[in-house]
Amino acid sequence: MPSADLPLLHAVAERSLLAQATGVLMWRLHLGPDEAAAELRRWADEAGVGVPAVCDSLVNVVSVPDHPRARDLELLSRIQANLRRYGDDY
Repeated sequence: MPSADLPLLHAVAERSLLAQATGVLMWRLHLGPDEAAAELRRWADEAGVGVPAVCDSLVNVVSVPDHPRARDLELLSRIQANLRRYGDDY
C-alpha cells in the first residue's frame, strides 16, 4: 500500500470510530445524533483530550471492557461515570 494512502485510511478509521461512539450514546443514553456529538465533545473537553480518544475509549469500554487500550486510558473512569450518571447499566 502506498504511504500516500495512510492519511486517508486514518481519516476513515477516525470517522468510523466517531460513528460507532455516536451510535453508542444514541442507543445507551437515548440521545439524538446532534446531542450525542455534543456530549462526545464535552467529554473530550473535560478530559483535555481529542474526540477520537474519547470515541476509541467509549467503543472499547462498551464492546471490549478488558481491551488493554481501554484499561490504560485515564478517560475510562470518566466515560463509565458519565454513562452511570444517565442511569444506564452497561
